[in-house]
Amino acid sequence: MKVLSIVVPVYNVETYLPICVDSILRQSFTDYELILVDDGSTDQSGTLCDEYAVIDERISVIHKNNGGLSSARNAGLDMAKGEFISFIDSDDFVEPNMFEQLIHIQSYHNADIVICGYTRDKEMINNDYSTFSQSVFSGIEYLKHLFCKSGRDFTNGISAWAKLYKSSLFNGIRYPEGYVFEDEGTTHKLYLKSKTVVQIDVPFYHYIKREDSIITSLKARQIHDKQYVYWIRFIDLSSTDFSLALKSAKMYYAVSYSALISAYKESDWISYRKSKKLLLESKREIRPFLDKYGKLYLWLLSFPLTEKWLLINDFEPIQKIIRKVKRIK
Repeated sequence: MKVLSIVVPVYNVETYLPICVDSILRQSFTDYELILVDDGSTDQSGTLCDEYAVIDERISVIHKNNGGLSSARNAGLDMAKGEFISFIDSDDFVEPNMFEQLIHIQSYHNADIVICGYTRDKEMINNDYSTFSQSVFSGIEYLKHLFCKSGRDFTNGISAWAKLYKSSLFNGIRYPEGYVFEDEGTTHKLYLKSKTVVQIDVPFYHYIKREDSIITSLKARQIHDKQYVYWIRFIDLSSTDFSLALKSAKMYYAVSYSALISAYKESDWISYRKSKKLLLESKREIRPFLDKYGKLYLWLLSFPLTEKWLLINDFEPIQKIIRKVKRIK
């Protein structure tokens, strides 16, 4: 049994995959298994996975029908045998000493999750990082830090990557399949189960944002997915801490109206009806956390004429009127 299981979901990344896998094979920490999950690739990615498995016995390959990132991660989790889990996206790469350092920090603190920094640099840094700062939290404390205080490191904190997890955290937890923004509906669950979370400021992880990625050009359907996972997160956090409930409610409320506006502008009425239905069905739970304008807009959304008025004005007609009045004064 290996200490660490590294799961890499793979889909049509033949240009990026060698950089990713080579960065893992160069790790100074060697007691790991690498699980490459070919999620129905239509280019040469699957073949590349098999070629890597031939040259290194630590590599296993799963070939499956395309089911999306959540499905691929879940398949890797089901196969993983390590005491710890880490995810790397197949178009990203990591520094050679990443896992040696994360395992060392985990052992020192007996941490449930260790989080490192990330960079968008496309070249290795190869810095020894003999000294670096680290912050230790409980799971709830880290969620408060992430949602209510920091802002800057939200992407890093909520993403699946750039982390070392105890495998036991995933008992009973899997990524929601059929949705994008799947980590935003999952990572908070892992923090809620964690006694100790350690964050370090070293950018061991290289996040490469591709121009053709889903996140780069969101459509109404994807924003509805985001609304759904934000709803999951609000429900999970609503009973934990008031500040977390308030912040997650506001984020859910904001993305709900973003989903409605996007669907309206795209004339995507299927996504529009889904987003509106979810928002109206959830209004009893989120109303206590909204300001007077939020509560008013929820009420106005229930009537066809005022609903259209809200849509035409990007769901901020009252604020627009107030701004105009202030300019006149």
